[in-house]
Amino acid sequence: MRNRKKKKIAQLHEEKMTIINKIIKNKGIQRNLKFEENKQKHKKELWRLDILIKI
Repeated sequence: MRNRKKKKIAQLHEEKMTIINKIIKNKGIQRNLKFEENKQKHKKELWRLDILIKI
């Protein structure tokens, strides 16, 4: 049971890092008008993942 939870947390952490990397890549393309919109969407996803990781 505990091992399964650790795997789940590791998976969530990996998802979080993927999203952070997407944000970093997006910052390189700031001319894109959708940049701000994407940033807001990613922030919500990160916030949700943080809550899941803390549980």
